[in-house]
Amino acid sequence: MTKQIILVHGRGYKPNKPRYQRLWRDAITAGFERDRPDLLPALDASRISMAYYADLSAEWLSRIGKRPRENDFEMRRETLDGLMKLSPRQFGPRHYNQQRGAAPILESLADALDYPLSYLRLGEGLFEVYAPEIREYWADVHFGGDVRLRLTDTLRKAMKREGPICLVGHSLGTLVCYDVLWKLSHYSEYRRETWNRRVDLLITLGAPLANETIRKHLKGAEVPAEFRYPTNLRRWVNIAAEDDIIAHDQTVRNDFRPMERTGCRIVDHRVYNPAIREGKPNPHEGTGYLIHPRFVQTLGKWLETDA
Repeated sequence: MTKQIILVHGRGYKPNKPRYQRLWRDAITAGFERDRPDLLPALDASRISMAYYADLSAEWLSRIGKRPRENDFEMRRETLDGLMKLSPRQFGPRHYNQQRGAAPILESLADALDYPLSYLRLGEGLFEVYAPEIREYWADVHFGGDVRLRLTDTLRKAMKREGPICLVGHSLGTLVCYDVLWKLSHYSEYRRETWNRRVDLLITLGAPLANETIRKHLKGAEVPAEFRYPTNLRRWVNIAAEDDIIAHDQTVRNDFRPMERTGCRIVDHRVYNPAIREGKPNPHEGTGYLIHPRFVQTLGKWLETDA
């Protein structure tokens, strides 16, 4: 049976789907060429697709006066080219701290303020500042619904085919993955369908899911406890980088522990993302996560395990 990998990108402007999917696949392939060349045939044999919604994001961003940066794709490609030159050891703290310089305080500050800001109902205002598209995802019924539909359609097609499924989400894409899994678990129009089955592995990269404000807006957050979590996931591996302000709370297992009663095992990994964009460290960079040895190890174990 052919294994299936579905990629779900994050917020902001993105290159068009063919170029961006190619960039992500190049990052994953480069990581396997470096760490697990023996699994390249298994990776190549997998069906890899992307639930792409950046066109919806671009439409909304243009309405609020934001524009894509010039040479955006070239900058992303340059970032990946730099990451491809690093050895596995350079994805550790020593190299990261050398390139970072003085320790930034934004991540620590966001972590410290997470609960009080949520309690005082100021968390949404904070997202307006550093991640407005995440707030728009839960605030606008049409935008959020349209984004979720993109993944719902892609995942439904995958479930109708034979073969294990791995979901890989980055940033806002991790919210989309969680919400769609919840919908498929509990919405009447999906849960009784014969094609509806468990996803074998969810890998979340740079996820804000542990944030107090985010959790209050997830699908199922306000329903009775027995229906609160997705029930169609076997394993969830969360990978969060040091200084990634979007994933400032780097552990999800303590917040979603009751979900393990559904048969889902949850594992957290804290890593260092040495991506450089425009000469500055960018620990939230998606390709930095995808090429990381921890991601390669996680996806590699899934690829070499029988269904």
